[in-house]
Amino acid sequence: MNKYYLKWPMTAKCLMNCKFCYNKKSRKNWSQEINKEDLKKFISIINNNEYINGITLSGGEPTISNNFFDFCDNINKPFGFISTGDNLFDKKFINVLENKNLQFITISIDCLNPIIVKEIRGKDVLNNQLKTIKYLIYLRKNNPKCNFQIYINTVLTKMNVNEIEKLVDELANNEIDRLQIFRYFMSGRKDIDSELKLSFEREIEITDILINLYNKNRVKWDDKGFNLILRHLPPIGGLYYEKKHNKTLPFKSRECGIKRNTIYLNSDTTLNLCKIYHKDIFNEIKHLKFAEIDFEILKVKLLDIVANEVNSFKYYNNYFPCSECELLNTRCNPCTSIGRDGKTNVEYEECISYFKLLKSGRCKSEKI
Repeated sequence: MNKYYLKWPMTAKCLMNCKFCYNKKSRKNWSQEINKEDLKKFISIINNNEYINGITLSGGEPTISNNFFDFCDNINKPFGFISTGDNLFDKKFINVLENKNLQFITISIDCLNPIIVKEIRGKDVLNNQLKTIKYLIYLRKNNPKCNFQIYINTVLTKMNVNEIEKLVDELANNEIDRLQIFRYFMSGRKDIDSELKLSFEREIEITDILINLYNKNRVKWDDKGFNLILRHLPPIGGLYYEKKHNKTLPFKSRECGIKRNTIYLNSDTTLNLCKIYHKDIFNEIKHLKFAEIDFEILKVKLLDIVANEVNSFKYYNNYFPCSECELLNTRCNPCTSIGRDGKTNVEYEECISYFKLLKSGRCKSEKI
């Protein structure tokens, strides 16, 4: 039986003023947080639905949601949350951190340079983030009730690219379980994008540095339980480097959320699913809160069908380089929201450069 994982941005409230925030304008129009009665119904559905095996809380900043503590106190399924880590050392969080169902805490850190972090996040937050990490590590060592994993996410930009190697070294040697390095996705604001987005040449340079660092330290990191996951390249970029080095490297595939049995929700717990699939059934349920939806209908009439359709090749004839890429529907599921009509030509610019490198044969095996 397929089990599903929920991802819920429980609040629009945020502690930061991030330079690249793509929700900066829309956040003001997001739905308000759900009330306590709806929260009880939502928790009850999660706790009692055999198809649901866990949930990730995000935001905004979930820890400042009016519902954060009530949710954590009453959920009986595995959960985790994504936070800036600004004040998790505050004693008010101890019951959450001791919760046996808390699987992980993810903290977003850009680098170890406080000036750069302040410039990116709009707040002098690094010292508190490091204080939080130190506190979480202390709890895991000294409090038998604390068994959560500690994850770090960072977005690779022009501003922090020269600091990334130092960040990896520091985290790998300080009992962090996982570091994920993400690609900067365009915000749509030309001034910000030009300030933050790496050039292709710089992307190549930093990726070589990260791979060399991984190869040099892999055995030691495995012994420590530290995982580096590189998500700053499109999957075809990861393939280019794996062929270049003739080995499997820590690149992450890019699969459709539904294919991964992940259900995305809006802050009011309505579905945040791709609207291009099966509009009739989606239109019937899109206004319903999660606790009001017949999950059997959702699964059979939408989720199962979409998961199968995602694996179809018929939608990608007008996509480049997707239609010629060996990773199509294996390690990558491109979004078909633009060219699903089969008439609009779609080009994924982030993939084209690596596709050309692979075609040119410039990925001869290197042993390191």
